[in-house]
Amino acid sequence: MIKAIFIASLLTATMMLPACAPEAPEPVLPEGPEPVRPADLDKRLSLETMLEHDQLEPNDTEAFEVAGDVMMSIFEELKAIDEDANAYHLISEPRQALYAVFWVEAEINNGGLSQYYYNSAGDQAAKAPQYLRELGLDEAAEILEEANAFFPDAAPPKSRQARQDVLDDIEDEAAETWNELDERFYQSGISFKPNMINYIRDHRNEFYKID
Repeated sequence: MIKAIFIASLLTATMMLPACAPEAPEPVLPEGPEPVRPADLDKRLSLETMLEHDQLEPNDTEAFEVAGDVMMSIFEELKAIDEDANAYHLISEPRQALYAVFWVEAEINNGGLSQYYYNSAGDQAAKAPQYLRELGLDEAAEILEEANAFFPDAAPPKSRQARQDVLDDIEDEAAETWNELDERFYQSGISFKPNMINYIRDHRNEFYKID
């Protein structure tokens, strides 16, 4: 299974029972030459789609399709650059931010911080607190910063394999705190979707073809 299958379903599932979302996908880290972004690549959504999205209120459940549509466009962009969809550095910073924030919520709701770091979503863990704050999700940022602190220099490695190697060394020590942070996350009732939608609207040029 690939990320495209899960993005739409997780947008709804992460709002319900925290531990019941489908397992997040696990792309293998790319091998071979460094991916190159095609010069004409533009996966932003159309102006017509933006106008449709603007009719929806960020706090309404049906508005979550805004985040779903944008997330799919980012995934398609990553896939167009690299089959494994891991070349985050070759997409714009606001698109990186939205993608990272989405997977923080999805992974923690699915299997907690341990799963987040183990899976490919954790590739963005070092910068994710910054992105969460940019979206106004300060409590989630604090939770992730406390969890990141168990890694050397409080910076989980970008490489999944390197991060898993570190996890072997720190997970026993971190487990109790991470479980407490998971529970804090669940009990807070944090929903990322309204913030994601507002962020999309504040950075329209990054997500829609309006230029």
